[in-house]
Amino acid sequence: MTGRVGFGGLVSGLLTRVQDGSERLFELQRKLSTGDAFERTSDDPEAASRARRFDTRIRRHEQLLKNIDTNVRFLQDAEGFVNSTVDQLQRVRTLALQAANGTFVTADQEHIASEINEQLEALVRTANSRILGRSVFAGAETNRDAFNVTRNGIGEITAVSYAGDDVELNVDVLGNVPVTFPGSEVFAAGVRTIKSTSTLFDGSGTERYADRELAASFIPSSGLTEGAIRINGKLISYDLDGNPTSGEGDSLLDLAASINAANAGVTARVTGVMEGTAGVSVPPVDFATEFGGGFRAGTATINGQSLQVNATDTIFSLRDKINALGSGTGVTASVVDAAGNVVDGTPQAGSAAAPLRLRLSGGVSISDDGAADSNIFQLLGITITPPQPAGRNLVGTVTQNYALEITGETPGDFTIEDAQGSLVKDLGLDTQAAVVKDGSVFETLINLRDLLRQGDTDTIRQTILPEIDSALDAVEVTRTETGVRTERMEKQRDRINDLLLVYKEQRSKAKDADLAEVITELRSEQAARQAGLRATTQVLNLTLLNFL
Repeated sequence: MTGRVGFGGLVSGLLTRVQDGSERLFELQRKLSTGDAFERTSDDPEAASRARRFDTRIRRHEQLLKNIDTNVRFLQDAEGFVNSTVDQLQRVRTLALQAANGTFVTADQEHIASEINEQLEALVRTANSRILGRSVFAGAETNRDAFNVTRNGIGEITAVSYAGDDVELNVDVLGNVPVTFPGSEVFAAGVRTIKSTSTLFDGSGTERYADRELAASFIPSSGLTEGAIRINGKLISYDLDGNPTSGEGDSLLDLAASINAANAGVTARVTGVMEGTAGVSVPPVDFATEFGGGFRAGTATINGQSLQVNATDTIFSLRDKINALGSGTGVTASVVDAAGNVVDGTPQAGSAAAPLRLRLSGGVSISDDGAADSNIFQLLGITITPPQPAGRNLVGTVTQNYALEITGETPGDFTIEDAQGSLVKDLGLDTQAAVVKDGSVFETLINLRDLLRQGDTDTIRQTILPEIDSALDAVEVTRTETGVRTERMEKQRDRINDLLLVYKEQRSKAKDADLAEVITELRSEQAARQAGLRATTQVLNLTLLNFL
């Protein structure tokens, strides 16, 4: 059976086609006016997804360009401060050279000292410079001044301490580039030295000497007798041994040796002074005469090195033999009188107060209880025999407490911390009081100013000038680094601009309409719409009269 289309259906179909044509025409007009191939994700999900991905990349890379612009300006300004530092140190060096030639009178040296003080103030201001509110030389601590100063009663700087950290802040420019500078490195003039502040190792008992296990003197605050410290990232293990009679625990000397063996960029030694409790007469005679049948010739071992002691030796030849062992022992010997004055030569009666005693500077371990060993250190009141438990045999008077001293091998700061346990804390190595020499150029300028006022040109020539040269080297490294960082950022800027062109082109392909094609379709659609409207008008104008 053949279907029949009524007039109403015909009209409805015509109106629907007109409406669809209008919607297509509107969509083409939108594409032409906005340039976008689609308005909603649902129009073309795949193309919309590609366009969003490229939009995200474009926004990120445009932000990277802003980061680069900001930080290039930061680095350029920072380089200006570094250049100022070089100029200031060059002036200081010139003044130090003038003072070191020794031809100036006191008034001239005071004038130079005043200018050095002005340069010190200026250098501190430079070191605390800020750019865009950020501290330049405080590492990651950009919200604080890099250095704090201590002044005396007349307002002169007597100490400058670093308040920042050793972290370099990085900025992401398709790869991290550091933009801040640790002031401890930039303003380094010499090596840094710290010394333990614990007062436990005072010789008040046989366990409180440099050669005795640490656990015999104190209980670690962490409760751990086995642990590790970390110096410049190197892990150094220790075993203090909780049993004070076992003789197995590490001593200050053992700890120093472990640090030196770790190649951590530092050198450790044990400081301290011990004197014998007994001595010899004035003028001194050989040991056989001084002690008679009580003296025994033989050997003794000092910090692992053997020493031969003969009947003809005196306290002065014993001193010289100890010093001849070399720096490997870490011990130097001297002779002092009853008043504690160092006696250099062989004194005559009445020229020095008896008795003469042997003084040993530096951490020391002495072994002298063997059958073939000399008993001279026992006679001089430095050791006893037989030893106490765990081989403790030192009994001399400690006049300067034993301490662990650590010195950097290169100018600048070094890091030390407890990795496991609490030894760094318990020895007092983690406090400002532990700093013996901070190695900064500020300390050098303070010392230069004070030495000028004292007229000490020898120290200026031998110590201060090399430290100034070292400081200039450190600043030159920073100046070179600022240039390298700036160049890296500018190269990344070119690379990012190239990537942006690619991303924008790809986004355009995914999102932008083909305007030529849109115009062609628009014209075709307009023509079709006009034809449809005419046909619809003709149909709608039909009545029954048209069929009479």
